[in-house]
Amino acid sequence: MSGRLSRRGFLRGCLGAGAAAALAGWTAGCGGDSTPKRAQSASIALSQVPPAVGATYRYVAANRALAAHVPCYCGCGQFEGHQSLWDCFMKENGEFDEHASGCMICLDIARDVETLSKQGLDVKATRAAIDAKYRQYGPPTRTQ
Repeated sequence: MSGRLSRRGFLRGCLGAGAAAALAGWTAGCGGDSTPKRAQSASIALSQVPPAVGATYRYVAANRALAAHVPCYCGCGQFEGHQSLWDCFMKENGEFDEHASGCMICLDIARDVETLSKQGLDVKATRAAIDAKYRQYGPPTRTQ
């Protein structure tokens, strides 16, 4: 048997590692009840991410009123206690949250929000469009 890992073995390993990491984030963020708490993820400097990702972070940071009313569908509500798209990008202390830098769903939702906003859609219409497009990925955050 060669030292090469089959594609199936690689994918199983990735899924297993991802599930373990998600479970670790979930349990680390839980108190005595079943309500997820906001996980303590690392901060990130925008100099550490590609320019397009940094631009998305800057957009979300400048548009809290909108991002705080848009749900995320990447699973972060269940596993990290996020309440909205805002939480994927920003920490409670105002620093940039590392989470969105590696999550294409978060980045895609934020870019769609920016596009819809530039088209003149209000918060309610933007949220409806995001819900329609992303609900297939899983449950949304508990966004108000």
